[in-house]
Amino acid sequence: MDGPKTVTAHFAKYGDYTLIVDADPAEGGTVAGGGTYECGTSVIVEAVPADERWYFVNWTGDVADPNSATTTVYMDSDKTIIANFGKITHTLKVNVSPTDGGMATLQPAQPAGGYVAGTGVTLTAIASKGYEFAHWGGDLSGSTNPTSVVMDGNKIITADFTQITYTLTVDVSPGGTGSIELDGTALSSYPDSSTFVYGASVNLEAIPASGYEFAHWSGDLSGTENPATIAMDSDKEVVAYFTQITYILTVDVGPGGTGSIELDGAALSSYPASSTFVWGASVNLEAIPTSGYEFAQWGGDLSGSTNPISIVMDGNKIITANFAQITYALTVDVSPGGAGSIEVDGTAFSSYPAPSTFVYGASVNLEAIPASGHEFAHWGGDLSGSTNPTSVVMDGKKTITADFTQITYTLTVDVGPGGTGSIELDGTALSSYPAYSIFVWGASVNLEAIPASGYEFAQWDGDLSGTENPTTIAMDSGKEVTAHFVRIYTLTVDVDPGGVTVTLEPSQPPGGYVVGTEVGLTAVASEGYKFDHWSGDLSGSENSAMITMESDKAVTAHFVRVYTLMVEVSLGDGGTVTLEPSQPPGGYVVGTEVTLTAVAAEGYEFDHWDGDLSSSEKAATIVTTIDSSKALTASFTKVARSPFPWWWIVVGVVVIGLLAYFLVMRRRRGYGKPLKYL
Repeated sequence: MDGPKTVTAHFAKYGDYTLIVDADPAEGGTVAGGGTYECGTSVIVEAVPADERWYFVNWTGDVADPNSATTTVYMDSDKTIIANFGKITHTLKVNVSPTDGGMATLQPAQPAGGYVAGTGVTLTAIASKGYEFAHWGGDLSGSTNPTSVVMDGNKIITADFTQITYTLTVDVSPGGTGSIELDGTALSSYPDSSTFVYGASVNLEAIPASGYEFAHWSGDLSGTENPATIAMDSDKEVVAYFTQITYILTVDVGPGGTGSIELDGAALSSYPASSTFVWGASVNLEAIPTSGYEFAQWGGDLSGSTNPISIVMDGNKIITANFAQITYALTVDVSPGGAGSIEVDGTAFSSYPAPSTFVYGASVNLEAIPASGHEFAHWGGDLSGSTNPTSVVMDGKKTITADFTQITYTLTVDVGPGGTGSIELDGTALSSYPAYSIFVWGASVNLEAIPASGYEFAQWDGDLSGTENPTTIAMDSGKEVTAHFVRIYTLTVDVDPGGVTVTLEPSQPPGGYVVGTEVGLTAVASEGYKFDHWSGDLSGSENSAMITMESDKAVTAHFVRVYTLMVEVSLGDGGTVTLEPSQPPGGYVVGTEVTLTAVAAEGYEFDHWDGDLSSSEKAATIVTTIDSSKALTASFTKVARSPFPWWWIVVGVVVIGLLAYFLVMRRRRGYGKPLKYL
């Protein structure tokens, strides 16, 4: 005892106990081992299935092993145990071959868990359309249908089906006129039999032999559709009928009434004419021209000019025999080449000689068309005279030429006024005026006006205008041209001295100015110079002047030398300097005498001159002659101042005098009186 303890004593009933056994379901089997047993007895119990259709499942109740058909029960109380039984089942799987060949039915239908062992099952094979049952396979054999099987185990059974086949027999009629292709395969002999499965769609194509054509199907196929298809739902017989091909030959003549055609030697009475021939027939054709015509060529389905000729009838043919009137060649030409053209019946030609063909007796109109600058002269060859247009009758081969001549024009040239110049035509000088020259139409003539001495070309007049020189004129008609000249004068300009310039407006052209021209002259002085005056045919002192050119002129621009006088002041606010005369812009003319006066400012006084002087000058006013550029300086000095200016003394004296005056006056008025004024 190592602590408080609690103990319970259990007691069991001592004596006999009852064991009740049962089966579920009752028909599933029997159970052995039930009865009364002494307490503590271990009783063996056994579950036995009723027959081969049953099997032991398990025990319900207090057993040692509930899953064993033979086990023990320990009897320590009354007990009830149940043996559970189940039915034995088998599965039946039915396959179909091929899968679309049909189906199989089971009677009775297979339960979800399969058939109970020993069940008899009836199988029925049902073929699909186009199939038939053949036999059973797998766990069943034979071809009995329907049949039965006992389910004594799991079974797999196959229902085998085969396709139904039919025979297709084909033939051609008449024999040798064609063939038949089945699904694209040609057959070598007829009649021909081929086997096809039920429902097959067979393509039949009738192939006619040369010279034949398919007519129609007969037998189990009708109509004219080719290729065609037939469904094999039974044995079939089909015949392809062919007929010989015929073609129509249509012949005509053109133009109508110009001839006829014979076919195999037989003349035809009217046109167009149609005849029927079998395929491959060789037909002879001969074109027979009527009077005045000749066979030209075949047209349509026949070409060439072979006559007679044969044609093979391998299709419908349309043939025309073309006839033509007898013709003559007319060849036309122009002379000289390029001088014109000829229209034949209103039709122009692009090149020459030009041939044309006309029927006998045709009247052909000819018109000569001259090119620019030309005119028609006359006909030559097989046609004469100068009638234009004209006609010619084609009674034989003809060659005709149209002769043309060039058109010429007169160019009259003159100068004005007479004797003022001359004109060159294409580089050739003319000796007298007016002058006449002849040129062909379209000629381009070069004219150059040559002025006489003292003149210049002014302008063209008449059928030529403007001032271009030299120039050209096109001779497309008679022309009259005058070259006008004008008198010119020269303007000679000189300068004195050299080194300065004069400008002219307008500038003088080569040769001089036209009479009456107003010319502006401007004298432009160089640095250090000044314009002074004009001389010669122009006077005055203005540097810009005008002159009218009514004769040759000579003008001189005179310039003078100028110098500058520079004056400075020392002590910038010490004073000023005056110049007399004042210095002009640019400086003083050489030799000018200038008076300089120095004026001192307040507080300053003039002292002396410095610079370009011969000696130092003390006078405030001096005179210098301008013979070169000069620089002078006026020097000023400040005036000295005393610390006590003199005027202070004066003021002091005045103040003292006033004081004295007031004192005297006071005394006179009385002592001690206050001053009234101070």
